[in-house]
Amino acid sequence: MKRAVLLLLLGVVSFSSPLSAESAEKRKAFPDLRMKVEKELVDSDYVTVLWSGEGTNTGEGNGLPATGKKLKGRGMPTPQQ
Repeated sequence: MKRAVLLLLLGVVSFSSPLSAESAEKRKAFPDLRMKVEKELVDSDYVTVLWSGEGTNTGEGNGLPATGKKLKGRGMPTPQQ
């Protein structure tokens, strides 16, 4: 499961959805983006992950020019029922 979640976060999963288009724009803006799943949390039918990532904005993406600035962050999507 970890690999599938990580591929989805990286935008590698190829299917037609807003998520994949959004991920593709982020990958253009941050071509060296590295992401890591730190923890997986499973409770009955609910699954979420704590992820971290970092990269440098060296490409154009989301209609914005490259800045050369580094980005580092963590997140955890919250499932909605």
